[in-house]
Amino acid sequence: GVIVSCIIEAVNNAFEGCPSPTPTPAVSLDLRLDRTVGAVHITARLTNTSDSPVFYLSGCSARCRPWMYRPVSFDVTAPDGSAVIVKSEEYPYPCSTPVLCPEGPQQISPGESLEEPLEIDGTAWNVDMSDGFDFCGVCTAEPFRAGRYVVTAHSAYSTDPNNVYLSAGHVERTVEFDWP
Repeated sequence: GVIVSCIIEAVNNAFEGCPSPTPTPAVSLDLRLDRTVGAVHITARLTNTSDSPVFYLSGCSARCRPWMYRPVSFDVTAPDGSAVIVKSEEYPYPCSTPVLCPEGPQQISPGESLEEPLEIDGTAWNVDMSDGFDFCGVCTAEPFRAGRYVVTAHSAYSTDPNNVYLSAGHVERTVEFDWP
């Protein structure tokens, strides 16, 4: 019985290698989607579920789009699979360049939670880089097309405060909604 199954497992491991354990993420990520007339409100809640602090970068990571280092970042995908740029409180005109936005590590203590909101008002922003003059291109707004949209929230974190730039972990969650 038990001895034979142990021997079989040992032989299989010798030929195929030992199975590597899947590490448990140090954080959990939950999404809440609320609808109002003409808007979608998404709240991502990131919680440190480990016994040690975790770290993420805070600041700006891009020049022409509102991709900032935050506890949680969002990607919005249109029904045709293209990326959709939406405005944020920090960037009411999403194609602008950040002005002096330093980056630095931030800590989330064990048991602590942070929330990041995403407000979608049905306006999609498009960047046209063909003019060649404006560093970030020309930005135009147009209404969302009807159909199913996918929002992916993701968080990159590190368990090493001295090496925040090389994330040790990544979690993501996805929600979908139909527009209008």
